[in-house]
Amino acid sequence: NVTRGGMQVRYMVNMTKDINFLFTMMTFTVAIMSIATKEERTAKDYITLGVFGLFASLYRHFSLEIVLVTLVILLMALILDKKVYITKKQIGIFVSTIVSIILANILLVDILGFGVLKADKNPNYVKFSIPMNVVSAMAYRNQMNGEYIPKEVVDEMEKIMPIEKWSDCYCNYDADVVSRRWNKVGDDILKLNDREMQKRIISLNWYFLTHNTKSYVISLFDINSIVWEIATPIDEEVYYVVSEDRTDIMHLHKGVPFYTIEDSVKYISRRPILCALILRGGMALFVLILSFSLLIMKRSYLAIGTIPMGLYATSLLISIPQSNSRYSMPIIVFAILFSIISFLESNRRKDFV
Repeated sequence: NVTRGGMQVRYMVNMTKDINFLFTMMTFTVAIMSIATKEERTAKDYITLGVFGLFASLYRHFSLEIVLVTLVILLMALILDKKVYITKKQIGIFVSTIVSIILANILLVDILGFGVLKADKNPNYVKFSIPMNVVSAMAYRNQMNGEYIPKEVVDEMEKIMPIEKWSDCYCNYDADVVSRRWNKVGDDILKLNDREMQKRIISLNWYFLTHNTKSYVISLFDINSIVWEIATPIDEEVYYVVSEDRTDIMHLHKGVPFYTIEDSVKYISRRPILCALILRGGMALFVLILSFSLLIMKRSYLAIGTIPMGLYATSLLISIPQSNSRYSMPIIVFAILFSIISFLESNRRKDFV
């Protein structure tokens, strides 16, 4: 009974950061919209914004950048709109809020986490999933389709691993295969802990982007298709909650709750309309863009609330490790929220520039 149902608990652990990111980003967005629409703002409003902004910045790659860019955009909008009354003191408090979020991140992550608590840092190669994946895709195209790669470029690639292995590691829905030690790439990935190797992988990306742009862009969009595509039924297996091989490796038994979830996901993923609405981000992303446009047309400052999720969707183009629906989940939830907001919002901000 201890291990029975262990897999759904394991999956919930994996999902914790995704759920926390969603909820904290939601509360941060609400705080943003509150600041944007209030005519009189108090210190409590800025404290709330700072606290929620800090929480939202801790759970995912680029989340700190998303929070900071959103805050800067909001501040600039309030300053540039001559119809909005914001004092120099409020501007100072706003800037202090931004600085406080940065300092709190340094305190919690670098000083407390890695300094005091001695947390282990992820190897540097974790940051290079997408750059590794697209180079792997180019090798795959070379080996399978004969797409030309100059010998000097192949030599650069083979300083990391043989081109045949680059090709074998390619998976258009899972960058982990070519960027994680426990997958096909093996110990070769540890070479990217070296700064020179990191520069090499970036230079390879630049080469393929500038010399074989079409194939590079196709490969880049393949890996993050979960974000922008409306439906691709052929890849339905990527939605399953936990893979069979991971279950076998962990020697855990799946209980009734797991099968209930798994069966539901399989049912949804095999029906294109449900799949498009619930599991993929493409339709939701379109709705989010439409909601932003409607709020702009209504001259509403609530449009700024869509910026965090717009930035998040953009960040997934270069940071998503696999086509898993948990990455598109925040986009779907925000699309539902802002479709309602954009529909109900009136033209009350006639002075919005």
